Amino acid sequence: MNPTRIPQGLTEEALALAAAASAKKFLFVGTSIGGAIGQKLISQHPDRLISVTLTNTGAITGTFEA
Repeated sequence: MNPTRIPQGLTEEALALAAAASAKKFLFVGTSIGGAIGQKLISQHPDRLISVTLTNTGAITGTFEA
């Protein structure tokens, strides 16, 4: 599995969970890789978010640079 694809797949899962709960907009809190998911949500789906709180995160995961 490509580690750089993990945040995108989990971002899609977060959106699916919100849809299953009939949430048009939602709050998101992410730590570590959850922060990477939050960054994807902010950049790709800002209209779905009420607020985002991110902690202990980085823009890149799964690499020595992270």
